[in-house]
Amino acid sequence: YFTPQGIEVGLVYTIENGIVDDYNPMTLLFNYHQEMGSGLNMQTGIMLYDFTDDWNIDGNGTAINLAFYSDESAYFGLTYDLDADSDELSLELGRVWTMGSGVYGFSYSANTSDLDMGFISFSIGSLF
Repeated sequence: YFTPQGIEVGLVYTIENGIVDDYNPMTLLFNYHQEMGSGLNMQTGIMLYDFTDDWNIDGNGTAINLAFYSDESAYFGLTYDLDADSDELSLELGRVWTMGSGVYGFSYSANTSDLDMGFISFSIGSLF
């Protein structure tokens, strides 16, 4: 949910994330968006990932994120995992399209220690 003041609250449900079959972690995120001018915007926030822990896998934790995105909704983001023992930093490149009340996205994310072993994601959402 995105407010007119630039605050975003989101709930992400991941289907088959590739770690374990039928493992579908959920992430709760809180972000603040700020216009920087010249078609560039910034987003900062915090994420509580795998807070449902539906397989009792010790993957739950907290991360902070920083992203820059254009007026055309292409973005570059960095996420720092506060609970990781190593390889704390990940990056993500992507694009989002809005069609009517639907939101569709495509991205590639990877840990900075192993950029060629990342994840391709497709996102579907709704505006309300």
